[in-house]
Amino acid sequence: NAILSALNPEEFNKVDGLEEAKEIWNTLQLAHEGSPAVREAKIELLEGRLGRFVMDDKEIPQEMYDRMMILVNKIK
Repeated sequence: NAILSALNPEEFNKVDGLEEAKEIWNTLQLAHEGSPAVREAKIELLEGRLGRFVMDDKEIPQEMYDRMMILVNKIK
């Protein structure tokens, strides 16, 4: 009930009819993260962006650090 009550109508429709919390959780996880192959491809893409990461011309160090941390957190 806790999971279902926290969902918006669109998300609720994805899991309507499922009864077990584990089924609901797995369905929502797959909908948001994709299959394991998709997740791995996203991580590889982000790691490539991190590997090519450079400071922009008009960027201060704090802005560069913030952009880098966004990438790192997405990889996590």
